Amino acid sequence: ADQAEFLFLPRPIALEGKAGKALDADAVERLKRLKTRLESAKDWSDAALKSELDAFAVSEDVGFGKIGGPLRAALTGGAPAPDISAVLELIGRDESLARLGDALAVR
Repeated sequence: ADQAEFLFLPRPIALEGKAGKALDADAVERLKRLKTRLESAKDWSDAALKSELDAFAVSEDVGFGKIGGPLRAALTGGAPAPDISAVLELIGRDESLARLGDALAVR
């Protein structure tokens, strides 16, 4: 049940504590580029999104933690959740991009 709480969070999601700290200036710029890339994703399945996130990390020349942590913060506010690609699939394309946009707008 704890790992499903993120599904019902009202927007904009509060980014406090660790979640807020995860979105430093570098993370915000990286997430802006990721958002643009995700907007053009044709397949919104867990497997396709995992591949997309992995490819993005390679293109940015960073470890996955530099993407996964800030993305998780933006999408869940730091609430317990499954793998980030599953989170994206579960909340859906429109909600994922909207939550990401909300988080970037306040930074």
